[in-house]
Amino acid sequence: MIRTRFPKPTYYGILHKERGLSPAEQAEIAGLYAQVGITETSAFDSYTEEYDWDGYHVPKTRNVL
Repeated sequence: MIRTRFPKPTYYGILHKERGLSPAEQAEIAGLYAQVGITETSAFDSYTEEYDWDGYHVPKTRNVL
């Protein structure tokens, strides 16, 4: 279910720790666990702070003369 939820590049990026899971993705996975009867809470194993390079939070460039 998890593998089919994400596009292949996204899934493999997460699997190989090339990208992390957003809080929304973590909640979605926890919901999938609940659907199949897993009652334990998920423990995600790391936390990082990174730039969001999606175009909305790109740092402003300086004009250099």
